Amino acid sequence: MADITRYDRNLVNNMLDFSGYEKDAVLIKNLVAFFSYDINHNVLPPDLFGKRLLDPVTFAQHMGYKNYRSLIKKHPEPAQFRGKTPAAVKIMKEQLKADNEPSWETELCNAIYRMRYESLRFSKPGKTPDGVQTSELNEIRFLKYAKKFHDPAKRKIYYEIEYDDTYINNLARYFMKYSNQVYAQLRKAKLQDLYIWLANLRDIANKENEPEYSIDTISFDFLCMKVSTNITKPSQKKKYLTNAFKKINGLIGDEIFDLSWKKNGSFYYQPVITFKYTQNELEDHTQESKKRLRLYFKSNIVKEFARKYIRNSSEDDVIKIRNWLRDPGADVALKRMVYASTHIQCFGREADIYSESVNNSMRSLCADIADALLNEVFSSPKSTVCFT
Repeated sequence: MADITRYDRNLVNNMLDFSGYEKDAVLIKNLVAFFSYDINHNVLPPDLFGKRLLDPVTFAQHMGYKNYRSLIKKHPEPAQFRGKTPAAVKIMKEQLKADNEPSWETELCNAIYRMRYESLRFSKPGKTPDGVQTSELNEIRFLKYAKKFHDPAKRKIYYEIEYDDTYINNLARYFMKYSNQVYAQLRKAKLQDLYIWLANLRDIANKENEPEYSIDTISFDFLCMKVSTNITKPSQKKKYLTNAFKKINGLIGDEIFDLSWKKNGSFYYQPVITFKYTQNELEDHTQESKKRLRLYFKSNIVKEFARKYIRNSSEDDVIKIRNWLRDPGADVALKRMVYASTHIQCFGREADIYSESVNNSMRSLCADIADALLNEVFSSPKSTVCFT
């Protein structure tokens, strides 16, 4: 699909935390998806300062709202005036008008206001763009700037927005992929969370690089939590889930999420989710995997060499590490250890570091990195490299 979009994996891992936005949660999640789509596909071209103009019509068109007017109706409890008495709200509005400042009272206004001034707090520690878990990333703010404009001539409202840097950085490095078109069409069926969760699991499962991958460790109750339904009878829940998978696959146009059931006790209530991949996806994933392994192995092997051999950085360091990397007999155990830890870092599983194919891959990577380091030095304005 042409609209494949990156979505911050921290948000997937903490999707339930959007409930903190109460009745605004669905609209805010749809704005997050639209922002992700915009960053990936440049729907709202930024100016030189990174600011973008958003209007309700554009948002509605891309996110499956047939009538944008539902977005500009008055919100019953705008966050801007939360906790204020009617008299205090009146005074605030008068002051805002005197200062030529806007009030944020419509559904869309209120959601943008909250995304600017309120952070989404994570119940699970977030991860950095390198995929490293950190207690420091325990919340995220989506917008670092938002301003509302009204065009009387066109009778239109616009919002000038700027995305938060942390949000953008994670989209670049720590992400999963989904179809924004499919996501938008699942809003009324209340299946957006299920789709995002499945797409994330499918991305993770693709580390195996097999045409199919099945998971049978997810409980029935946990899967039921991923859909919004008032159904209480287990047999009806099971039917609802089966139909939900069919609807998602129908919108995708391919059966990439398969749901079957196996016996759990006396009844067939244990979900078995199978992810299916096309040959093109597997080939693309293979290339991406190689690039990721090379990137992290290069960083790790250079650090290990510097830790062991470099005391005072000099121009000869690049020649030393190049020769070391190209020497198949130099520190073989160390190179294997770095390759093994990098493999786990990238793919979450160990590599057989004593097999011929893995050793050939490691030697090839070392030679490739050796040449790349030398080229980087000669193409750089500065000829020295600092190993830190």
